[in-house]
Amino acid sequence: MTETIGMDTTAIQRYEADGRDITRQAVSCQIVDAETRAGAIALATDITRRIKIVEEEFAEDKKRSYDLWKSICDRINRLVEPYKAAKRVVDAEIARDWQVQERLRREAEAKARAEAAEAEKRERERLEKEAAARLEEGKIEEAEAALDESERVFVPVVAAPTEAPKTQRSAGGSVTVVTDI
Repeated sequence: MTETIGMDTTAIQRYEADGRDITRQAVSCQIVDAETRAGAIALATDITRRIKIVEEEFAEDKKRSYDLWKSICDRINRLVEPYKAAKRVVDAEIARDWQVQERLRREAEAKARAEAAEAEKRERERLEKEAAARLEEGKIEEAEAALDESERVFVPVVAAPTEAPKTQRSAGGSVTVVTDI
């Protein structure tokens, strides 16, 4: 059932009945000669005239409903604007916090790389000293093995542990913040 707020229901019923009648006439229309062709053209002209009549009849209702729709949309936009502004503020704070967390993560990663490089350097120095000691003792093969091993020393970078993504639930839904890229 169609909503007919402010529209003349008797006019609507009259146009619906007229539409069913004109549709029956159109379905039964067959052009076989000049006379039926002229009848079809007259029916098409009559249908176009009736369309204009219906559109004119409800043009004012259509304009009022369009104006009401625009008014409702404007009201909704005014009511929603404070929420959108608040969301922008919160989103900016989330972005700022993410940048801080990312900076801290990069600093921790740089520190871990520096520690790994230092550990690698100490291990190489230890192996080189061991090779020098073996060389002084006359153990050339053991000295060469220690030197070869010092060239292959690699201490992997142990990344600082990151927090797992945290989901925060509220009445309006949930948000998962990922703290790592």
